[in-house]
Amino acid sequence: MKHGESAECLAVGAGWCAAFTTANYVRVFSADGRQKTLLSQGTPVVSMSGYENLLAIVCHGGPPVYGCQSYRLKVVNMESYAVVVDTDCPVSRDAVINWLGFSEEGQLMTYCTEGVLRAFNFRNK
Repeated sequence: MKHGESAECLAVGAGWCAAFTTANYVRVFSADGRQKTLLSQGTPVVSMSGYENLLAIVCHGGPPVYGCQSYRLKVVNMESYAVVVDTDCPVSRDAVINWLGFSEEGQLMTYCTEGVLRAFNFRNK
């Protein structure tokens, strides 16, 4: 990484590791530590999670409105770096997301400070 740049969020998948940095980059590294690619992220990342060849990113989508956070969910296929999903990420009113992850079967989920677990359905292309 560049001098002064540091990692803020990490995710690990099958043979890769991704780090969101203070420069708003998602740096993708191979299992042996070499940088494979660099993705530019427009807004701050809330959380990231990896599963096999998928990288899930929740980022800010805008300012909060009436106590509701505005989050975006992006899922990237790490073999082709194609965006599989780019959609709003719901969260309870007056809550924030405090966990993002995949189940053992690959089901993507979020958990918010109001105690709500949400599961997402999407098809991996």
